Amino acid sequence: MDEQRKVNIYRIWEQHFQIYGARKIWRQKGFTEAILGRHQEGIKSMEKSLELEPRQGKLWAALIDTYRHAGRDKDVKSAYEKLRGIDSEWAEKVYQSAILPFEEFHP
Repeated sequence: MDEQRKVNIYRIWEQHFQIYGARKIWRQKGFTEAILGRHQEGIKSMEKSLELEPRQGKLWAALIDTYRHAGRDKDVKSAYEKLRGIDSEWAEKVYQSAILPFEEFHP
């Protein structure tokens, strides 16, 4: 698994002209994994990117959406609260797009 991860990280770095730093590589890897339906791997990569730089509103939105698709409702709420503490404007956008539409189904 680690060898495959190294290959993927190197591929992302190469595709982006060897200028992506660690945060952007983890972010891109997270988006790619989530899009491919590999939620757990995508979540880990997005969380790693957010550890390196928490002020990434779009990534928080993607992470919360991926948590929801993976059935991790507690993590949706936890991530939203963390985002609210970091950037209330983005938190409101995420709430409106990724949380509110599903609240009627999960009272």
